[in-house]
Amino acid sequence: MDEKPFGLRWYARRRSEIPKGRNLLHRTEDFFMSFITTAMPASPAKPSSKSKFTAKRLVTDALLAAIYFALTYFVIKPAGESLKITFASLALVVTALLFGPADACIVAFIGEFLYQTILYGVTATMPIWLIPPVLHAFLLGLFARLLSKNGKPLYTRIVPCYLVCVGTAILNSFANSAALYADSHIYGYYKPELVFGMMLIRILIATATALLIALVARTLVETLQKQHVV
Repeated sequence: MDEKPFGLRWYARRRSEIPKGRNLLHRTEDFFMSFITTAMPASPAKPSSKSKFTAKRLVTDALLAAIYFALTYFVIKPAGESLKITFASLALVVTALLFGPADACIVAFIGEFLYQTILYGVTATMPIWLIPPVLHAFLLGLFARLLSKNGKPLYTRIVPCYLVCVGTAILNSFANSAALYADSHIYGYYKPELVFGMMLIRILIATATALLIALVARTLVETLQKQHVV
C-alpha cells in the first residue's frame, strides 16, 4: 500500500507524465495546467448562485496557494541562498489577472507561509519574509484592476501586462533584498556584499523571469477562461 499522501502521489504521477525534454518553464506550465484542470473540472461560465461562486473562489484560491508552494521547489540557486531563480510568482500573476488583489494576497500569504514553515520553521523573521510576496501579489492585482479598460482584462493587453509583471517583479526584488538585510542583522550574518553585491544581478534575473512568467500566465489565463475552469 502506498503510504504517501494523495498530493505527493498525484505530483509524482503528473511529473512523470511531463516529457523530460521540455525545459523548466514548460514543465512548470504543464504542472500548473494539469493541477488546475484535474482539481477544477470545467463548469458553466456563469455560476448559478452567489454562494456557489464564493465557495468555488475559495477552493480555487487554495489550489493556487498549493501551486505557489509546489513551485517554490522548482528553484535554481546559482549563488546559494542569496540568489534564487524561481517561477513561484506564476501562481500570483495568474490569480491577480483572474481575481484581483484580495485573492492574490491570500494565495501569496498561504503559499509563502507554508514554504517558510516547512523549510525554516516558525522563526522571528517569518513575518518579514511574508511581506515581499504579499506586496507583490497586491500590486499585481491592483494594476490588473486599474489597467483593465472597456471590458478588456489586463491579460489581453500585451504591453501593459508585460510592464506590470516586470515592474512589480523588480519591486519584489528590492523588497526581498530589504527582508534579507533585516534577517541578516537579526541573526548576525550581515555582509554588504551578500545583500547589495548582487542587487543588479537580482534585478536582471527578476526582469527576465517576469517576462517569461507573463508569457506563460497570459496563455494560462486565456485557456482557463475559454474552458470555463474558473
